[in-house]
Amino acid sequence: MFDMQKIGRKISALRKAQGLTQMELADKLGISFQAVSNWERGNTMPDISKLPDLAEIFSVSIEEILGDERKGKLVTEIAKGETKEIRPAELAEIAPILKEEQVQKAVEQTDSSAFDLQSLIELAPYMDEEELDEIADCIQAEKSDLKSLVELAPFMSEEGLGRIARKAIKEGAPLSDLVEIASFLDEDDLDEIAAHVQVEKGDLKSIAELAPFMSEEGLGKIARKAVDEGTPLSDLVELAPFMDEYDLDEIADSIQAEKGDLKSLVEIASFMSEEGLEKIAHKAIEGGASLSDLVELAPFMDEEGLGNIARKAIEGGASLSELTELAPFMDEDDLDEIAFLHLKRGGSARDLLCIAPFLNNISRFIKRPPKA
Repeated sequence: MFDMQKIGRKISALRKAQGLTQMELADKLGISFQAVSNWERGNTMPDISKLPDLAEIFSVSIEEILGDERKGKLVTEIAKGETKEIRPAELAEIAPILKEEQVQKAVEQTDSSAFDLQSLIELAPYMDEEELDEIADCIQAEKSDLKSLVELAPFMSEEGLGRIARKAIKEGAPLSDLVEIASFLDEDDLDEIAAHVQVEKGDLKSIAELAPFMSEEGLGKIARKAVDEGTPLSDLVELAPFMDEYDLDEIADSIQAEKGDLKSLVEIASFMSEEGLEKIAHKAIEGGASLSDLVELAPFMDEEGLGNIARKAIEGGASLSELTELAPFMDEDDLDEIAFLHLKRGGSARDLLCIAPFLNNISRFIKRPPKA
């Protein structure tokens, strides 16, 4: 890389030797005096289009301004359009002052096998995506290491990066190698890669690392397939935060219908919809589950939905004692309504003691003895 501080001091000395102010030099170059000031302070460098003009104004060579004979000659040749094959490492050093098309022309004239990873990383911000994709593909094929693409990924096209990633995974690269470049990949490519890994290895845990970058649709397909093949619902916990809640509802509903196991839903309940949980809870109660079986799901359910379920269960003959653990999650008005229903049907006020702390006013339900 060029020493910008050194070049800045050189430009300042040459300007002063010519008796020019920063403003006068700026006027000759057709730029702002702030640009000249930034050069001289070493904050920025003149781009290649200004170097021949500077050399002419100062009556020196470009090499002298840049303080490096080899790099100066390369820049001079490129400025004159006399580009020859340049070693990638050298091109990377002078790229910051070249125009994009000049870098691209130099890259095209260089054999792709001449590039190493480090020089490609340094050149990547100045390269055409298509050319970068092609050379990165060659380097990855040689190294068989997706981690080598981490610093290149921000500058590559999604299509090129996806092509390399798909090929590497199919050839056996671990899915964990994709994590650091996943944010630069297209969702469809990640979905395809994850689906391939699931078919080949049935490994949901490695897919979980990619879940934040995948589409909800892709994750839903993988989760449904896994459950259909016998994967326990608990294995979906790491995927659940990134899935569509209605996909989770559907999966949970099918598992509960098949196994009747409400407890298995607890770990994913916080990611399901309240409507989905209420539907499953209704089915469970209708299928013979007790209200107490809903206790672990209750924190994630809507108060109104929970009240509807409890009321129907009590109407169907469930005991008030089953509400003891559910009551903290229910609306007081729903509990009052259930209490009145219980008394209306001839139940004892004493039975209300199990839910008394959660009623609006227990005294309303207790008949006081007449005064003497």
